[in-house]
Amino acid sequence: MKDQIDILIKLQAIESEAAKIRAALDEVPEKISALENERQNFEKTITEKSSLIDELTKKYRSCEADARVTQSQIDKSREKLRSVKTNKEYQSSLKEIEDLKARNSQLEDEMLECLDQIDDAEKELAEMKSKFQHFSRELDEKISEIKQEAVDREARLAQLDIEEKEISKTVNPEMLTVFLTVKKKQAKGLAIVRVSDAKCHGCHVSLPPQMYNELQRCDKLQFCPNCQRIIYWKQD
Repeated sequence: MKDQIDILIKLQAIESEAAKIRAALDEVPEKISALENERQNFEKTITEKSSLIDELTKKYRSCEADARVTQSQIDKSREKLRSVKTNKEYQSSLKEIEDLKARNSQLEDEMLECLDQIDDAEKELAEMKSKFQHFSRELDEKISEIKQEAVDREARLAQLDIEEKEISKTVNPEMLTVFLTVKKKQAKGLAIVRVSDAKCHGCHVSLPPQMYNELQRCDKLQFCPNCQRIIYWKQD
C-alpha cells in the first residue's frame, strides 16, 4: 500500500507541475500582446509629435502667406497716401496703414512662436525616436525570452506527459480510479495530501486520534473526514 501511495504522490506532483506549465503557456499570448501594445503606444506618441510639427509648420506657412498679403496691402496704402487730397482721406489712410502694420506685427509674432515650438518639438521628436529604438530592442529581447521559455515549457510538458503515462501503468487500477474521482471533486485538483501532526494539509482540520494512529500503519486507503481527499502520513 505504501508503494502505491508513493506512486500516487508522484503522479499528483507530475500533474501539478503540468498544470502550472499549461497555465504559464496560456499567459504567453497575453504577455506578448501587452508588450506589443507598449510598442504601439510609444509609436503613437511619436506619430502625435510628428503631427504636431506638421500642424505648426502649416500654421507658420499660413501666417507667412497672410503677412505677404498684408505687406502688399501696406504698400498699396502708402501709394494711395500720395494721391489723397483731403486731410480726412489722409488720416484714414494713415489709420489703415497702422492697422495693417499691427496685423503684420501680430503675424510675425505668431510666426516666431511657431518656429520656437517647431524647434522644441523637433528636438523632443529626435530624442523620442532615439529612446524608441532602445525601447523596441528591449521589447524584442523580452518577447524572444518569452517565446523561448514557452518552447522549453512545451518540451517539459511533453516529458511530463510521457512520465505520467508510464507511472499510471504502475498504479493499481482501482486506486487510480479512486484517485481520479477524488481529484475531479477538488477545486485545486489535489486528490492526495499529507498529514502531519494529526492535521490534514488539504483543509488543515485535525484528524480523530484513532484515525491518525491507523493512518500511520499505512495498510489501507484513508480519506480526510472533512475534505474527502486521500491522505497519507508523513513523519515530521
